[in-house]
Amino acid sequence: MSSIKLNNLYKDYGQTNVIKGVDVEINSGEFVVIVGPSGCGKSTLLRMIAGLEKITSGTIEIDDKVVNDIDPAKRNVAMVFQSYALYPHLSIYENIAFGLKIAKVDKEIITQKVLSVANTLELVDQLNKLPKQLSGGQRQRVAIARALVREPKVFLFDEPLSNLDAGLRVNTRIELAKLHQSISATMIYVTHDQVEALTLAEKIVVLNEGEIEQFGTPMELYFNPKNKFIAGFIGSPKMNFIKASILNVNKNDCKVMVLDKVVDQSFPISNVKTNEDVTLGIRPENLKSVTLEQSLCSGGVELIESLGEYDLIYIRIPQHELLCMKVEIKNEIKMKDVIHLGVDSENVHIFDESSMSKKWP
Repeated sequence: MSSIKLNNLYKDYGQTNVIKGVDVEINSGEFVVIVGPSGCGKSTLLRMIAGLEKITSGTIEIDDKVVNDIDPAKRNVAMVFQSYALYPHLSIYENIAFGLKIAKVDKEIITQKVLSVANTLELVDQLNKLPKQLSGGQRQRVAIARALVREPKVFLFDEPLSNLDAGLRVNTRIELAKLHQSISATMIYVTHDQVEALTLAEKIVVLNEGEIEQFGTPMELYFNPKNKFIAGFIGSPKMNFIKASILNVNKNDCKVMVLDKVVDQSFPISNVKTNEDVTLGIRPENLKSVTLEQSLCSGGVELIESLGEYDLIYIRIPQHELLCMKVEIKNEIKMKDVIHLGVDSENVHIFDESSMSKKWP
């Protein structure tokens, strides 16, 4: 197990700034997931840690040792890529053992290590087969086994499940979580899938245009997003956003105008000004059907997605984008119904309209 520190890290390609001053400290044994939209620099950052991309400026430390100028092969990190990159003419045993053979490890030790990781990843019965005889999930496990057998200080995963179908993704995700629990290794995992991030990570780094928007536990990011970007990125379906204006501010609360409607509901917030424009953020599970008098806004049902245990109800608000409400499967809502939407005050996030930083809670 090893700790990792990224200190004021930059990566430029000519005039293009890809990574812009990233600072992250990862404790020994942590499972950290890096997420963000396409092109935000996730894979570049991972490759910099591996030594596959040169650093423009800043430092990378592994166990308090700066590794900027250390060859990738000597950093004692193992990387699992999106593609399996297995040798098609070698058996599964030979694929897993390949790195150890190159390092001229004793044959008996190689056999012990290969059998040990094959047992951990349930590959013992596949060792004599060729990669083409395995399923996608099994081949990804072989790629992980090939990294695991080296006993590296750090495991780096670059979207390793993106080539798998939905069922295999779930199964392999479970296997990765179990693997981390069993070996307690330091793991850094890049994905564009925030469901993977929320279910796998102990901590999440959210990148946006090469900068860290927020770094924290999955629950911190979900329940206390730092800004509107995090609030909209973390969570599926994403948070609803509604434009509003502050009407008046009392000592401990304020009233707002939502879409030209004066709302009687008071919000417990004091760090805003009268007539200030804000954005209300509400998770789909926190919206509810209420009476007209209690509502923030109203609209017609445009789409209903039935997902087994719950329904997602999409409501078209006049002069506004669709809002999504998550409800139990046993409900009487039908297409074209007019829904009056309300929310409990404690379940509303309020963002500054200009900076989109969070103002409350």
